[in-house]
Amino acid sequence: MGDANARVCIDFGTALSKASGFAPEGGSLRQSVRPLPIGERHGSDNPFLTPSVVFVDAGRIMFGPSAFARAKEKLAAGRDPVVSFKSILAARDVDQALTLKVKPSIDPTGTLLNRDVFILYLAYLDQLIRQTIAADPNLPPALADAPRRYTNSIWRAGNRADRALARLFDESAPLSERLGLQLSDAEGVSIAQAKDGLERARETPDRGYLEAGVFEAHAAAAAFIAFAPKPPAMLMVVDIGGGTTDIAAFSLSGDGEDRDLLELEGARQVSSLAGDEIDTALIELVLRKARPKDDDHSERAWRALKLNIRAHKRELFAQGKCTIVFGQKRVSVRRDEFLNDALFKQFCGALHDNIAQSLKAALAGHGPGERTILLAGGGAHLQFVRDIANAVAERAKGEKVSVERLGDGWSTRLDADPALASVLPQTAISMGGALARLTEATTA
Repeated sequence: MGDANARVCIDFGTALSKASGFAPEGGSLRQSVRPLPIGERHGSDNPFLTPSVVFVDAGRIMFGPSAFARAKEKLAAGRDPVVSFKSILAARDVDQALTLKVKPSIDPTGTLLNRDVFILYLAYLDQLIRQTIAADPNLPPALADAPRRYTNSIWRAGNRADRALARLFDESAPLSERLGLQLSDAEGVSIAQAKDGLERARETPDRGYLEAGVFEAHAAAAAFIAFAPKPPAMLMVVDIGGGTTDIAAFSLSGDGEDRDLLELEGARQVSSLAGDEIDTALIELVLRKARPKDDDHSERAWRALKLNIRAHKRELFAQGKCTIVFGQKRVSVRRDEFLNDALFKQFCGALHDNIAQSLKAALAGHGPGERTILLAGGGAHLQFVRDIANAVAERAKGEKVSVERLGDGWSTRLDADPALASVLPQTAISMGGALARLTEATTA
């Protein structure tokens, strides 16, 4: 599954980014991989996560929690943050997507390209990773300069995305060194400093900083077989993120850390039935309950609703209710009310059908043995997702299929950290990406 080389894997989540380091210690693979508390370096809500956000304001560029906070302050100014880099990674032509200018509501100067913003965000993550490694006496300092990997839900033969992104990773390291702690400062960096740093970084020779991209479902499976007490003979990953739900099935062979993953044909799907669709359903319910007048449909009200909807959604599922402000209206939503909403039930039905379709293909391509549907990503915590997976498993025509959540029952030296336990289904993707054995079939 792995090799003796140290590396760091980054997971650019739609909402939150994570990173893990692999530093061989002469022991098992599970003892050699560590999720890195990069959010701790910048005051994130969870130490293992940092918002995938960039915001440009008053001649400065901010990142992560600072960017998100400033975006909320500037709602009345008609300004937008960059929220996620998944759209660039998912583009049909990544090279072309990187050359496009960001929209004026993000960059009023009209001078920043997607390429520039991506490199700056990579430099920000690089700085958090370096600060984390420097602060932890149990991590070897050399890990800070180890090759990078990234995870992606879009698989492309021939590593086209890797070739497009390799140069960006090479430029991000010297930019991180140049801008340093300013990248995680509440006020960020000035646009002038950023542009000067970007120009100088372009002079950096190719150094091969990026090792590879790893298919997210493969990363989840690699983490599972490294940590799970008794992996099954067949594993189908359902990775529910903010922008996509990724499904892929694998046949497992071998024993212990020498297990191999063979993807089963026909089961792979990448669907937009994910967190953003749930957000849309919640927004629609709020609007129906609020019945806003035309003057309530202000640009500020819409921006506030869209910027805060993920936090409201988390509160709704965790607490059973939430109160959402839209313009002058305050709307209360109960969890059971949302679960019975027609648009949300339509989403659940479509997600059920997608999972059932992939499971049917996986079972047809695999012989007898234990089979598991593995829930991964931020959506793995949601009870309705587990209910859907259980319903699919129960209807699998005489086949015995179990449902598990990525991270449940794992035995790691970090089990005592409740902040990690609560986000293992998310952080495990970067852990698996750092562990995964690279092959042409599993790299992005």
